[in-house]
Amino acid sequence: MCAAAGRNKPLGELASIIGLSADEAVWFPLPLILTACSVLSLRAGAELYGDVCMVAFVEQVAKVLFRRTRPTYAKQSTFYCLPGEWPSCPSGHAMRAAFLAQALHLARGGGHFLMLFLVWPVLVGWARVAKGRHYPLDT
Repeated sequence: MCAAAGRNKPLGELASIIGLSADEAVWFPLPLILTACSVLSLRAGAELYGDVCMVAFVEQVAKVLFRRTRPTYAKQSTFYCLPGEWPSCPSGHAMRAAFLAQALHLARGGGHFLMLFLVWPVLVGWARVAKGRHYPLDT
């Protein structure tokens, strides 16, 4: 999987975009921006922000407990938003995508968000493995 994304530039770029869709650099400011633009109510924005922070906290605790190194077959980033992100397991991107997809699914009462709930986290997990950032079991 990783080798295919590395050799296939469009596939690698797609994996990068999908991975970024669950990145903490997007999801930490997004609830604040949506609240400031009146897309979310103050309560909903604060709740979403708190949820994102909670997932990040759980991720950091799990990474400290597991301390699994990142894959050596791909060049790793030297910049991480949170200090505990050097370990590989679990994938914060995959955790965030799964949690947010479920939260959006429950908030909307099903419907079109069902596909988001089922597909987005799987795609994010694939993207993280394809880019060589995680092992499959991390996601």
